[in-house]
Amino acid sequence: MPRPLAFVWKVSGDPTHAAPGDRYALILAARLGATRLLLREPLRFREQTLRHHPESGWVEFRAAPLDAGRTRLEVETCTRSSAWMDRLAYLLGVSYAQRRTWELFLRNVADASGGRVLTTGHGTAERPYRPDRS
Repeated sequence: MPRPLAFVWKVSGDPTHAAPGDRYALILAARLGATRLLLREPLRFREQTLRHHPESGWVEFRAAPLDAGRTRLEVETCTRSSAWMDRLAYLLGVSYAQRRTWELFLRNVADASGGRVLTTGHGTAERPYRPDRS
């Protein structure tokens, strides 16, 4: 994430190694949030958002090898706004800032690995939240 927009630090777990269950705190602009590492594998990891995070759900980061030294880097999220003010902010432009944050993150990963970005793209599928009433 761009430094002016977000700061992240580890609050539990081994400081030298990421493992499922580790927790992270973050400040997003002026908002405090938290995440927990759910899954860590060689080519992907998944974070769950925790209380006070503007979004409720999970975010997964993946690297998928393609052909001849090419790799697809992806971010997939399954979230909903945690509060109506978060939803309003998302509709008024935070969605663009979020997309740009993920794009910058992936570009930084490509740069750090000695690669380069060949193409970019994104897709969004929004669905209504329907709580289980059973």
